[in-house]
Amino acid sequence: MKKHYLLTLFFLLVICIRSFAQEALSPITKTIAIKDVHIVQKPGQIIELGTLIIKNGLIQAVGKGTPIPANAKILEADSMYVYAGFIDGISHTGISKPEVKKEGNNSRGRREKDAANPSYKKAGIQPHLQVRDLLNPKDKSITDMRKLGYTAAHVVPRGKMLPGGGSLLLLNGTTPDDFIYSDNTALYAQLEGAGNVYPATLIAVMSKFRELYTQANQAKANEKSYQLNPIGRNRPSKDRILQAFYPVIDKSQSVFFKAPAVKDIHRVFTLQKELNFPLVLVGVKQGWHLADKIKKTGTPVLLSLDLPKDPAKKAKAKKGKDKDEDKIEEKKEASTKKEKVAANKKEKALTPFQVKQQAALKQYNAQAAFFQDKNIPFGFTSIDTKVASIRPNLRKMIANGLTEETALAALTTIPAKQLGVSKTMGTLEKGKLANLVISDKPYFEEKSNVRFVIIEGKVFEYEVKKKKKSSSSETANVVGTWNYEISIPGNSASGVLVLKNNDGNITGTITNEMADGVEDIQEATLDGNELTFFVPVDDTGSTKASLTLTIEEDSIEGSITIPEMGSFDVEGERVPE
Repeated sequence: MKKHYLLTLFFLLVICIRSFAQEALSPITKTIAIKDVHIVQKPGQIIELGTLIIKNGLIQAVGKGTPIPANAKILEADSMYVYAGFIDGISHTGISKPEVKKEGNNSRGRREKDAANPSYKKAGIQPHLQVRDLLNPKDKSITDMRKLGYTAAHVVPRGKMLPGGGSLLLLNGTTPDDFIYSDNTALYAQLEGAGNVYPATLIAVMSKFRELYTQANQAKANEKSYQLNPIGRNRPSKDRILQAFYPVIDKSQSVFFKAPAVKDIHRVFTLQKELNFPLVLVGVKQGWHLADKIKKTGTPVLLSLDLPKDPAKKAKAKKGKDKDEDKIEEKKEASTKKEKVAANKKEKALTPFQVKQQAALKQYNAQAAFFQDKNIPFGFTSIDTKVASIRPNLRKMIANGLTEETALAALTTIPAKQLGVSKTMGTLEKGKLANLVISDKPYFEEKSNVRFVIIEGKVFEYEVKKKKKSSSSETANVVGTWNYEISIPGNSASGVLVLKNNDGNITGTITNEMADGVEDIQEATLDGNELTFFVPVDDTGSTKASLTLTIEEDSIEGSITIPEMGSFDVEGERVPE
């Protein structure tokens, strides 16, 4: 079997880094001091230029003028901003997406065998499934969310109507067991049919949920009756599907029910009223219609971090290059008076349909602010949201009236309360888990960068990516042979990159002196003078390293990111012809 050159390089990187760490960074203490930083202890409570001490994975002290232990390692974060680590109210972080099976043309409209009475698995009814058995510690979503400042996530399986139970994870570890903070935190449900088998329709899903819940109530009562007096009675059957409902029936666990649209919320409230189960609304996108009912019932809610794209900007992007829409949103917000005037003129020229579109977009973007003004507490969920959109979308919400204080609460104290972990997470207080995020500027500022994320005292450091984006709109000349060098702590690895450009289709090969073989680059894209591409790390090609290189005439500079390893600087120059 062919062995990818980068796989060899990967292991050499591990050896170099471990060697360097043992030689230069060998920990002599488990005490960390973060001094002269702006400590946001909780939303609305800030200690200016204070000190935070971590010992054995817990916060030992926090305050202004706090003495630093002699054996403490100083974390270089002067004048930065420290927050409690963010908590994702519910997500699929670490749960890999299932492979989509390709079906032939004859599969359309085909009636499945036993479509009226399928197996629970085919019907999407698997409430007994546990995150521990499905978690992929190497899934890219874990590192991506951690880079945003998330230290914990309430994770549920992927699926249809009843995908499984929830678990609260700390986003650090090598095995599924390492990640688990608490199990059996929720029963996750969706109004999603099973396709070609029952329950396929929305009405059928609601009917099946009622049926299962009623059966679970009866089964639980039978088990209890048998335990009290088993004489002369047959032993009740054990059904793990029905048993998954028992904690909900006991009111010790809530149903986290996905309900994005207003009709979904209505239907979920209908089920909840009939069956009387503890409820948390998940992924809400049109909550303003039922805000009064949500407030009156005291129903916990997790608003979606997914926001619709601006149709006008989306259409404009299609006419030009296929650029990242989230970057367009960030870079082209009307911030100056001149731009606002231009935006007003443009608005006057909109058609009636476009005016309605913009009004609807405004409602979505202002949903969080609407809940804030109604004094309804809420958290956030990343389900159905691209990781790259999370921070831009938070800024959109803030631009539409959400305060930074409320946004921070939705990322920290509110989900901690909803998940019952306020004693250990959500704020920066003595005795709590040392889960922190540190940014070089206030987190919600557009140009702020996450520099450190700490989970139970383990430090993850992130360098600010160097970008030399060309001011010219011209596309850089990438064609040629390039010598490059990867900077590794205490070492370096050099190689050769050969690039070709066939009418905008960038191809090429890459080699390295530390490993044998030549590897083709994949999915190369060139935006101005910024080149990005991927290289397989393993033999299967399922794990890939990404390279982002900025080209300035005859030099290249950028980084290589290897899953579970981190990012390393890359520099190089063109080989003269």
